[in-house]
Amino acid sequence: MAQPDFYTMCATVFASDGSFDESAMRLYLRRQIDARLGVYLRSGGNGETHAMSPDELSRLYAVGVEECKGKVPVHANLPEEHTAEQTIAQARIAIAAGVEALHLYTVEGRHGYVPTDGELIGYFDDVLAVIHHPVVIAVNLTMGYIPRPRVIAEICRRHEQIVAARLSAQRDIYLLNVQDTLGRAIHCHWQLGPVRSTRWRSVLVSLLPRRISSRKPASSPPLRMPKDDWFTPTMAAVSS
Repeated sequence: MAQPDFYTMCATVFASDGSFDESAMRLYLRRQIDARLGVYLRSGGNGETHAMSPDELSRLYAVGVEECKGKVPVHANLPEEHTAEQTIAQARIAIAAGVEALHLYTVEGRHGYVPTDGELIGYFDDVLAVIHHPVVIAVNLTMGYIPRPRVIAEICRRHEQIVAARLSAQRDIYLLNVQDTLGRAIHCHWQLGPVRSTRWRSVLVSLLPRRISSRKPASSPPLRMPKDDWFTPTMAAVSS
């Protein structure tokens, strides 16, 4: 299966009574497939999955895998958590449904909490000692902090199941510093913005899939969006 240039951070579709709308979700996912877009299911933002039960989440993943697997990549963008135990529980739901990769945020910062380098490395040690599944490590300012590149590199070095990094609101130099410290190249998913790359992820592409997928990120001028759009329902990103 060819890897797409763009990925959609999928919204979760609900019925008027607030229940998960499986039929509408299938139609929404087919629209992404028709445009050859990879999908991220179940983010804590536009996916609204902090408000969903484990049974609803399991069904969401099952629908995504049934519709997308073998056609376009189907990943789980796990909602951010603040303990290893909670992250492991979330990951197990996604793995049981058959998603291809897990996107794991750094541990959530709350009330101004920022983990030390050792605490963040230990958090991933605890999670990935249990979870043996392809992982994309997600670095996002919404966690309340940005880890130093050498810390992300050390986490990647310690855990071979980390197959990529996902960078939101970071510049090219951040990835270069990670790779320099790690000593090898690492696949990267970028937020849609003024960065040149070969793969993008986006909520924007769920609204305009054919228009976005017709672009070639490596050769086209960068797509520029308002400064704060990565925090709104027009989020975006890429992978290289």
